[in-house]
Amino acid sequence: MKILLADDEPVTRMLYSRNLKACGYDVVTAEDGEVAWKLLQTEPFQLLISDWEMPVLNGLELCQRVKSATGLPYIYVLLLTARDDERSLIQGLDIGADDYLAKTCDIEVLKARVRSAGRIIHLTAELEAKNQHLNEINERLDKAYSHIKRDLELAAKAQIGLLPPQNAVINGVRFNWLFLPSTYVGGDTLNYFRINDFQIVFYQLDVAGHGVASALHSFSLTRILSPDLTLEVPHKHSTYPDSPGSESVYHAHDRRQDQDSLFATPTTSASIVTKLNKRFQSGADMSDYFTMAFGLLDTQEKTIDICLAGHQKPIYIPFNGEPKLIGANGFPVGILPDSDYESSVFKFSKGDRLFLHSDGIAECMNKSGEEFGVERLKELLFSTRHEDFDNVGNILIAQLESWLGNNHFEDDISMLALEIANDEV
Repeated sequence: MKILLADDEPVTRMLYSRNLKACGYDVVTAEDGEVAWKLLQTEPFQLLISDWEMPVLNGLELCQRVKSATGLPYIYVLLLTARDDERSLIQGLDIGADDYLAKTCDIEVLKARVRSAGRIIHLTAELEAKNQHLNEINERLDKAYSHIKRDLELAAKAQIGLLPPQNAVINGVRFNWLFLPSTYVGGDTLNYFRINDFQIVFYQLDVAGHGVASALHSFSLTRILSPDLTLEVPHKHSTYPDSPGSESVYHAHDRRQDQDSLFATPTTSASIVTKLNKRFQSGADMSDYFTMAFGLLDTQEKTIDICLAGHQKPIYIPFNGEPKLIGANGFPVGILPDSDYESSVFKFSKGDRLFLHSDGIAECMNKSGEEFGVERLKELLFSTRHEDFDNVGNILIAQLESWLGNNHFEDDISMLALEIANDEV
C-alpha cells in the first residue's frame, strides 16, 4: 500500500515514516498540504495521513480537495490532530475524512489504524473491480439486447407484412383489421382472400402463448393456410366506388395441384377446419394448439359459413336488427385428432358487419380486475354500426386503453372486420 504522509513537523514526518516503512509500506512525505496535493495528482496513493494544522494548505482543506476531485481514485484520509472537541471532529468527518488520530498517540495505535485503513482500502478496491466487471457485463448485455431488439423489430415488420392489405374490397365486401401484439410479435394472425369467382376465405387464429415462440408457429400457419397470391391493391386513401371495375382485387391463385390442398374443393368451413386439425396435432404435451374462426363467404348465395375451433364467437351486426354472437364452438385445433366441428351458415344483407376477435380484447382487465368482456365489446360495436367502417378499430382501441388505463396490453389484440358494402353482392 502506498502512503502519503503530510506534516509540517520534520520530526513527526521522520518518526511516522520510519515506523510505517518498517511495516512494509511505501511511504512518501510532504512538508505541507500544497506539496501533498501536487503529489496526489501525479502518483497513485491509497492512503493519505495528514496533519490538520499546516501552513499554505491545512489538512482539512487538503481533505476537501481530495474528496471533491473527480479525476482521483478512492483515497482513504486519516487526519492527525491535537484537537479533541466534538465540533472539530464533526467538521472533519463532514468534509470527508475517514478517520482521526491524535498526534500524541502511541506508534502502535498508528500502525493499527493504518492496518484498519488497509482492510477498507482492499475491500473498496474489490468492490470497484466487481463494479467494473458488472459494468462490462451490462455493456455486453446492452449490445445483445440491442441486437435482439433490432431482430424483433424486423420480425414484427415481417409479421405485419404477412397480413392482408387494410381497407380492401373484394367482390363488394369491405375488409379491415386490427393487430396489436403484446410484445414485438405475437401469436395472433388473420387473413382473407378470394379462392374463386364467388367464394372468399377469411380467418383469424390465436396460437397458444405469447411472444416469439407463438409468433413462429403463427408464421408457419400463415404460410400453410395462405395459397400463393397475386395481389392488386389500390392506394390506401382511395375510395370504394360502386363500379365493378374499380374495386381492389385480392385474389388467391392456388398453384398446389394435390388433392389434399385445403382450398382445392372447399365445401364447408367445418370440413376445412377438420383437415387442419388432423394436420396440426401438437403431440403429448398439447402445447402447440391454436384457436380459430374460419369462414367462407359466398357472394353468389349471399351466405357466410363459419366454423369455430375454441375461438371467441364472432359478433354479427346486421344493418337493421340486434347484434348477436354466431357460431358453434369446438375444440382448439391440435388437441384431439378426431374432434368434430360444426358449420354455422347464415344469410347477409347490405350494410351488415361481422367482427372476428381474439380473446385479448374480451380479457383485457382494468385496475379493479374486471374484464372488458364480450358483451361490452358487442355493445360497443353495435353503437358504432353507423360510424365509418374504417374508424371502428380506432374507436375500439381508444375504449380499451381507457378501460386498461394505459396502452400496455398483456395479450395480443386483433380483430378482423368485414362489411357488405355493395347491393350486387
